[in-house]
Amino acid sequence: MIITREVYVFGDFSPWGNAVDTWKKMEEYSGIETFLRSLECEYPDGLSEDSLNDLLSFDVETCADFANLQYDPYQDAWEDEIEDEDEEETE
Repeated sequence: MIITREVYVFGDFSPWGNAVDTWKKMEEYSGIETFLRSLECEYPDGLSEDSLNDLLSFDVETCADFANLQYDPYQDAWEDEIEDEDEEETE
């Protein structure tokens, strides 16, 4: 038997397991709103609570990209917004 739960407001979503760490890091760097807007664009038909949790748990780099943050998987380090290449060249 499969039981599904539809969540229409992201405020109702609570990550679990490894997804909690990703969610907290995005909150720490104020990336949640950008992440949620990106999700709406990438998944116009929505996605299940389990799929969202899996994305947060197993694809941290994509989540960071959606949140416009930098994530280094080798050092498990997060940084503020991704700088445009043009900005880097002028500095």
